[in-house]
Amino acid sequence: MLLVEKLGLSDECMIDLIIIGFLSAYALLPTVGTLELRQEWGQLPQDVSGYEVFLSVADCGLIGKEATLAVDGDLYDALIFDCAGVDDGGLAWMTENAIAAEVDYWFWLEHPEYVGSELEVSIFYEH
Repeated sequence: MLLVEKLGLSDECMIDLIIIGFLSAYALLPTVGTLELRQEWGQLPQDVSGYEVFLSVADCGLIGKEATLAVDGDLYDALIFDCAGVDDGGLAWMTENAIAAEVDYWFWLEHPEYVGSELEVSIFYEH
């Protein structure tokens, strides 16, 4: 099956981002705090109940984008809710350790086997 079909995208769509690497995870308080702050700033919708996972990625320009997280063939509806900080060393840490993304606390609890494992992890979003 073609990637476009598997993701349910049209033939004309452009996939803007494919990141392959490991997953890390947020603890509970950073997950909740980040969601609330980004919502307060208007960067995220108030109703985020339709997403299976919230992601933090390296590119801060992606905050608020809907995405698909693919982990070892399984697909999840995602919302990019945070990004790596340059000043605090987050970007360097993600790059040096091949971190594709950090997942939210609740997703980590549901799928602990994904975090830190050598699985194929990809993130796609359509523009």
